[in-house]
Amino acid sequence: MAVLKRNLWTLFWIILVGGAVLLSIILSHRWQSIFASHETYHKNPNTAD
Repeated sequence: MAVLKRNLWTLFWIILVGGAVLLSIILSHRWQSIFASHETYHKNPNTAD
């Protein structure tokens, strides 16, 4: 029973850390996309968005 409980906690932490890393990567790429779009808009103010 102790081995099963340890394995469940290990699985929980792996999923938690993996999810946090995946979320960080997705948010980072989204932020870079928004920043690039914002920068392009300010370089060309006559372009309609």
